[in-house]
Amino acid sequence: MSRNLAGALAVIAAILAVGTVGTSSSSSATASSSRAEVLQLRATNAQFTAVPNRPSTAAQQPGDQLFYVAQLTQDGKHIGASPHHCTAITAQYSLCEAVAVLPNGLITFQTALGGTNLPPIVKVAITGGTGEYRAVHGQLRITANSDGTQNWRLDFAER
Repeated sequence: MSRNLAGALAVIAAILAVGTVGTSSSSSATASSSRAEVLQLRATNAQFTAVPNRPSTAAQQPGDQLFYVAQLTQDGKHIGASPHHCTAITAQYSLCEAVAVLPNGLITFQTALGGTNLPPIVKVAITGGTGEYRAVHGQLRITANSDGTQNWRLDFAER
């Protein structure tokens, strides 16, 4: 990621934003579930702040930070939000963490952006959750759409 953290992560923010997509299997994964499940969402970037605010052509510097909130939808209905925080480690890599705030609990995520993990497809670890999602783990696959939104596919792994 040789461009400014804000510029490169704006695409990621779009990927993690709100929209409409259906679910397969179930719309949630419970702690007692013994089978893999999938949750599909659409994300739309709602708020975006870069610190410091650099021109989009400027390279990111270690310590640069990006904060944004994505609105999450499912089947056209608003179901939650996802605040994100990314910190540039080098000009090429950033570490990001996020949480999806959903009606039945939270799902937490973490990833490194850079190298081969860049838009239009970004892979993110599902690191845990609360409530209905308290025992989840697996992978979030974010795909950027041409309209600036993102499709999120959360694949909850079997335990």
